[in-house]
Amino acid sequence: DFSLEPIKSGFVLGGMSGIKYKDFELQLNPGDIVFTYTDGIPEATNSNDEQFGNERMLDALNASKNKNIEELCCDMYSAICAHANGAPQFDDLTMLAFGIPASEK
Repeated sequence: DFSLEPIKSGFVLGGMSGIKYKDFELQLNPGDIVFTYTDGIPEATNSNDEQFGNERMLDALNASKNKNIEELCCDMYSAICAHANGAPQFDDLTMLAFGIPASEK
């Protein structure tokens, strides 16, 4: 299942020139997927000003965990749109997923 992994991301990427970022490494195994996103994903709101939130985001990811990465991202966008139900969004909805293909049996 997908889970939130706390990392220190530092200052927003590309926010200012001359900012120094810390390196870190992450070991991926066959079948692992990394889903990265901007704050507009969990902060997407509906007409009642309810945020999509981390729990709905994880539910959407886990509902699509056996799909390919493109479908996973499309399903995430569909879940956000269903939650928003036409309410205008005030931030970007940016996501990036990548992973290591599962081992062939």
